[in-house]
Amino acid sequence: MTKITLLLFILFCVDTMAQTFEPIDVIISDTTVSIPDPEFSNTLNKMCFYDPSGLWVCDVDPNTGNLLFENGKQTLIDSTVSIYHGDVLSWQGPEWAESANGISIFYTDSLETNQDFQISKAYQNGYLWQHNPLANTATASLKNTTQSSKYENVGILYKKNYAALECFRFENNPATEHCFPTTQGNGGRWAIDTSGFTYIKKKQGIGQVHFFNTTNNTASIITTDAYNKSQSYMIKSSEYNNKFIVWCQANEATTNNIYVYKREQGTWSKIDTIRPPSSLPYIVSPEPFKWNGKSYIVMQMSLYPQNNHSNFTPDEIWIASIEKNNRLYRKISTTATHRKIDPEIYLTPTGPVIYYSEVRNGKYILHKCSTGLH
Repeated sequence: MTKITLLLFILFCVDTMAQTFEPIDVIISDTTVSIPDPEFSNTLNKMCFYDPSGLWVCDVDPNTGNLLFENGKQTLIDSTVSIYHGDVLSWQGPEWAESANGISIFYTDSLETNQDFQISKAYQNGYLWQHNPLANTATASLKNTTQSSKYENVGILYKKNYAALECFRFENNPATEHCFPTTQGNGGRWAIDTSGFTYIKKKQGIGQVHFFNTTNNTASIITTDAYNKSQSYMIKSSEYNNKFIVWCQANEATTNNIYVYKREQGTWSKIDTIRPPSSLPYIVSPEPFKWNGKSYIVMQMSLYPQNNHSNFTPDEIWIASIEKNNRLYRKISTTATHRKIDPEIYLTPTGPVIYYSEVRNGKYILHKCSTGLH
């Protein structure tokens, strides 16, 4: 085979591979209603969200990822979730939580006696849903929860005293609460498969990723390089011998990259950079998922470094593999120029699907995309 023939063959193969995936991006919710900030439980095959009428749960078809009720309003759990200013969500939506004790929903709730707020827990008792406030959570607003049965009890991260404090505790024991001022750390996210959470704290003026060990209440620094960090995750990765890695968003001047770090002999160092795969320069709302033993990231590509809910800015939804060699980048949304935000993952027997919200005239309309992973 001549060099020219070989080159043409390689170019043909690359072009063929690029064309093998065509995005399948479909609307699965009622376009006359809004489903803001939905969260999905693969274990229970359910979606939860809240709107001005309350906290709702809806079944998800485990084979297709479609909603049983297109408006999402199958079961009303709590009608007194007063965390809206008009129709605008004031705080983060509800979160599924998993521990050795089972699966539940945690959410920012209104106090019965006044217009203040607290954190409540909803759980299924047979066919009925019940909800109770968590003790000693007045002025607390939920951020996120543990997502692993390896935790004996659900851990929650939240802001308190009107966002002046960043706190964590375990649900069944208020005495485990530990807080520090948000000026000393924020953006906490529970690590997967280990006891603790990553968070962002400034060091020499730059936001760096730190880790807080909830077993002994000690903190350690992970990143020390340039650029402010955000959106940090600690996961186990089969691509790195099933060791823990940390990845985060690095907010550079004209773009956002994802930096990947690994610990060797007690020291964390950057081992990889995942760059924007699109002409849109900013990675927003990245989230990890695994399929067939491999690690991936789903991300929103945007013209802007932070999420905004304008109708008028185009976005794209992509997935990327953690695997450094022969990295997969795949655009899974269509070329429609509507606003696309908040990608979420759901695993079906035939492969992962990704949801995102289209912002249309103030409503949040749910889309479902195929990933092409099998």
